[in-house]
Amino acid sequence: YLMESSRTEVKGEELQEFLKKLNPPIINDKTRYVGCFSTRPGIRRFPCSLWSLFHYLTVQHLESNHEDDPMEVLHAMHGYIKFFFGCTECSKHFQEMAKRNHIWNVTSKDQAVLWLWSSHNEVSFQRLQ
Repeated sequence: YLMESSRTEVKGEELQEFLKKLNPPIINDKTRYVGCFSTRPGIRRFPCSLWSLFHYLTVQHLESNHEDDPMEVLHAMHGYIKFFFGCTECSKHFQEMAKRNHIWNVTSKDQAVLWLWSSHNEVSFQRLQ
């Protein structure tokens, strides 16, 4: 669906409708995602889900047999957070942390996985303080 050659853009509403029509639907109005809910209000949820996705992507990239750019996932992650993440303060904090932790010096898929875990731990620790 996303890779159709006739597509030049995909609107969020179109993708949502497409996902609802799958059998079984990936998203619907009755299902509540509970993977990142917390007993404390105001933490986890979407950012937690995003971290989980990025961890999954870095590990899948590591386990692939392709000799591609080890920075591919980190580039995508950094770009998403820089340009599309809804919390401007969070985006700025992430970009500063990424620079401080030398994201652009990662040279292998192993390092990408470890960079993400280390950075996530730093963010989580700061959040708890």
